[in-house]
Amino acid sequence: MIPQNVTSRYARNLLTKGRNSDFVIVTLTRQYHAVEGLTIGHYYSVDIGGGNYPTKEAVGVTPEQAVERCLRKHGVTFR
Repeated sequence: MIPQNVTSRYARNLLTKGRNSDFVIVTLTRQYHAVEGLTIGHYYSVDIGGGNYPTKEAVGVTPEQAVERCLRKHGVTFR
């Protein structure tokens, strides 16, 4: 069953440990955005999957934001 009404601590623990009882972080990468060879910013991309759940991807400005967005794609709700 997908966790519901969790706090941001749930996403933070998943990020720091790499896994929990429901999900596993498959990859977490920092991507650079460049224009004409000049880096103008970066963002984080995360793939999260687990046992009965297919792997889904999300991006964010911080690793925490990327993880939370990906969990929302899986159906996790936050307070």
